[in-house]
Amino acid sequence: MEPSDGDGISIDHLIAELRIICNHRIVKSGSDWDPTSYRILQEPIDESIIADLIGGPWTVPELAEKYGIERNDIDDILHMLIKHQDLLEIGYLARRVGWDERPGHNTYVRYTVRPVPFEARIYDLFFGCSLLDWHSHILSEIDIVPVDTGEFTSIIQNLCEIWQMPLTKVLDSLEERDSLCIQSIFGPVPFSKDCKIYENIQHSLDEDPELLKYSYFRLNFQNFINDYRALNHRHIELMSIFDIQRYVIRLHDAITYCSHYEDARTLKKLLTQKRRLFNLFFSKPTQHR
Repeated sequence: MEPSDGDGISIDHLIAELRIICNHRIVKSGSDWDPTSYRILQEPIDESIIADLIGGPWTVPELAEKYGIERNDIDDILHMLIKHQDLLEIGYLARRVGWDERPGHNTYVRYTVRPVPFEARIYDLFFGCSLLDWHSHILSEIDIVPVDTGEFTSIIQNLCEIWQMPLTKVLDSLEERDSLCIQSIFGPVPFSKDCKIYENIQHSLDEDPELLKYSYFRLNFQNFINDYRALNHRHIELMSIFDIQRYVIRLHDAITYCSHYEDARTLKKLLTQKRRLFNLFFSKPTQHR
């Protein structure tokens, strides 16, 4: 497709960036484009919505009204944000955070994008200590030693670059809190005996079980569990930190959902995978001294 906007940007390029709206729908292919009636957005619509969600919670109707776009298109964007959690790579997590409390609007769910807590970026790189109770398992089963910052500076340095955190601030925090160190499948990682840190992280990352039903009500749990059963050391070693975080979040959410709705049979299988995942990350537990 050769046409372009007034600035010389090709229509194909604008479509790929999700910047064209026709008849209140996001144009996703050339066949959706109506050259007689369209508008061009200054920024990709998904990036604009993410910026809104970082600023606070929104409902689908509110976003649809703001951008003049069909609700289904807004819903698709929000669904993908929660399903794939791609924003973890820039330090954010998409979550549902309640309902619109205004009279006549209380059937609409509010969505937001939360920053990953600073403490999680240091003391819970995989989110497992906060969301899968690894903290208590580590305290009772894993050798814990004082931090040698030189041993795990490389992994922290990498995350500092991705999340744009000052390395000196992270290292100062490790020193101030009298941090400890544990051996994981990825090598030494920071750890704290302070359970309050992990409780606060969990509170920041959690989603209400009444809201999790939108993700898990129609889920094929057998396929879900089989995905976790298929994991082995090699799979995990090839994953990024963010892939692991996604696995941990999804398993935590599934456990929370099944526990809340009293699906005991599925819950038992999920708890087995929770323990198995811990063993994969800390494959040679020894009695803590």
